[in-house]
Amino acid sequence: MLRLLRAVSRIDLTVAAAHGKTYLGAVSTWIAGDDGAARRLGRRIADGEVVSCALTERDHGSDLLAGEVTARPPPAAAGSSTARSGSSTTSPGPDS
Repeated sequence: MLRLLRAVSRIDLTVAAAHGKTYLGAVSTWIAGDDGAARRLGRRIADGEVVSCALTERDHGSDLLAGEVTARPPPAAAGSSTARSGSSTTSPGPDS
């Protein structure tokens, strides 16, 4: 994978960064998620949806194993059934 991204980055760094971001956003689901979640995510990526990783949290820094981020479908926009933006939430920290 690294060799492929390196070769792509020599031609177009933006494309390489976008593919790397997608991989980082999906790899935890592919490794630790259930088979259904991994397949659904793969289909969404193949359909062109944007995937990324919520890496840094106030209480856990960049410790992926301690993260508390969860994802949920976005609420439908008023008057529209095609809302596409995502949202994620974390548990409130002690300073909240």
